[in-house]
Amino acid sequence: MAGKGKSPICDKSTKSPSSKKCKSPKKKKSKSPKSKNSKGKQFRWSQEKDKVMIQILLEEHIDGQKTENGFSSTTYQKVCKALNEAQNLDMEMDATIEHVRNRYRTFKSTYRKARKIHKSDSGFGWNPRTERLTADPLVWEAFFEKQSETERKEYEKFRTKVMPFYDDLVVIVGDEDEATGEGGLTGIETDEQMPSIEDTGMINI
Repeated sequence: MAGKGKSPICDKSTKSPSSKKCKSPKKKKSKSPKSKNSKGKQFRWSQEKDKVMIQILLEEHIDGQKTENGFSSTTYQKVCKALNEAQNLDMEMDATIEHVRNRYRTFKSTYRKARKIHKSDSGFGWNPRTERLTADPLVWEAFFEKQSETERKEYEKFRTKVMPFYDDLVVIVGDEDEATGEGGLTGIETDEQMPSIEDTGMINI
């Protein structure tokens, strides 16, 4: 007879209703590896990733793969493939066509603002060493005076903005019709109208 307070012995061969059923030890569920595109993650751009994208878009443009409607999904897919297969990039998740398309749209929007400033007055120049627009303070002020208050806030950033890919974008984007071109602008795009920082990361062009 079992001592007081002691649990009865579990015997698998015993079929008595009073006997406790033996339970198999619980197996720990193995965690499946997380997908690079798991929910909650946000794609982060860097200058290295930007460089990969710009280089491919430049090659595609030179090869005549850009039409009046812009680049095709095939071109954006090439960028995705290059990014996802690169060994030297910190890719926390796979790049998608939408990531690339949004990034290019951001570059194009920023470039057009810079281009508008650059072409507005002969006093504006481009310094390839510092990768910035240059002008006398009076030339800047004269330009700002012609803009609305909202536009002035946006354009003032370009006094100090570094744009490492400006020369490439002159070729890729050129002087497309800002009103009707691919991703065309109607006036000036504010930061709220542009893709979110999660999709864009750095916005230097």
